[in-house]
Amino acid sequence: MNKFYSSKSFQFFSIVIISSLCVLLNSLTVINFHKIDIPRASPQYNATGINASVYSASGKLIYNLQSKSALEYPDQDKIYLQQLQIKVHDESSDAVEYYLNANSAWVNRITKDVFLQESVAITINNDNLSKAIHISGNNIKILANKNYIYSAESIIANQGKSSVFSKGFSYDGKQQMLLLESAVKIVYYK
Repeated sequence: MNKFYSSKSFQFFSIVIISSLCVLLNSLTVINFHKIDIPRASPQYNATGINASVYSASGKLIYNLQSKSALEYPDQDKIYLQQLQIKVHDESSDAVEYYLNANSAWVNRITKDVFLQESVAITINNDNLSKAIHISGNNIKILANKNYIYSAESIIANQGKSSVFSKGFSYDGKQQMLLLESAVKIVYYK
């Protein structure tokens, strides 16, 4: 009697058949993922009711940011904020150094620069709270890493009852110096 198969040939054909099935099943189950680009006019992220705080390595509050809403668009470093309020604290004394309010603003998430666009109010506190400077205007830029604030737009600065009107200004937080650029008008009260 002739053998139609041997145990070795059975093992060989079994391995070939199982391997063929694995290759076939692998090719049937491969899923090709394609990157879908989000339209540039639509926000990639949208958040409402934001309340964020940043702390130093020692656990002291550096700043607190509150905003009604925030949007970030694809491939942009800017986060657009509505009804923004920021409190910047002095690390050594825990006192509030700056208050910033704006109806609309954007923050560069890489450089940490801030552009306050509409209805801006900035309060710069000194050691003596009665000498705090209140600045109002539009289109004010803040270079957070350099502690520098500036604008080419018209502003009003108040300290106590005295007021200063100017077209353009800069404030160097390191030197605590306010520089008024042009068309300066001062109303001074004792």
